[in-house]
Amino acid sequence: MVVQLMSWGQYYRVIVSNKILVVDTSIWIDLSTVRLIDLFFNSPYSILATDFVQTEEPIHINWRNLEEKGLQYQSLSPLEVGELYNLRQIQRKTSLVDLAMFFVAQKTNGILLTGDKDLRNYAQQYIEVHGFLW
Repeated sequence: MVVQLMSWGQYYRVIVSNKILVVDTSIWIDLSTVRLIDLFFNSPYSILATDFVQTEEPIHINWRNLEEKGLQYQSLSPLEVGELYNLRQIQRKTSLVDLAMFFVAQKTNGILLTGDKDLRNYAQQYIEVHGFLW
């Protein structure tokens, strides 16, 4: 659950949300390109990614900066990592990191945000999935 105080003048409104967004790297690239990362973190959602992105994703995103803004990392258990590799054998068009995002969204009952067509087609059979423009 996230509690966020938003201020307009001297009044405060408390936003309480237990909704989780699991955001894949294609969305981070899009948000960075249009310079909306700061605004994105003003949403009333908990924002997660798998810890795989920090070591496995060869893109130039400052993960530490995103973490300072509120990004939280979710790890997979050893059993889940084994399941992830098994799923990767079936879903060959989808990267291991993207499949890990699916696992995190499924595990946390979160909404997966992705720009990857293959991941979206697979994941929407099981969980709520949206793209950059929702």
